[in-house]
Amino acid sequence: MDVAVEAGRLSGGAHGENVAIVATGAVGETGEIADGVFWRDERAVAIVTGTFGASGAAGRWQGSSCEGVWSLQRFR
Repeated sequence: MDVAVEAGRLSGGAHGENVAIVATGAVGETGEIADGVFWRDERAVAIVTGTFGASGAAGRWQGSSCEGVWSLQRFR
């Protein structure tokens, strides 16, 4: 998954065989995600929560029938 945070907006996604997920949302001044959503085929499929820090980010996602955790590492 490639994600960018610019001007307080979260954008990015992941691509695999036959599937593409888009991530959107807002990131507050303290790094918390607000209005985070994973999208597939232009439909919201999961709510995303979490926090961005200096070296990465972590949180949870919850869809209609499943849920899980996510984490990202900063590469710049």
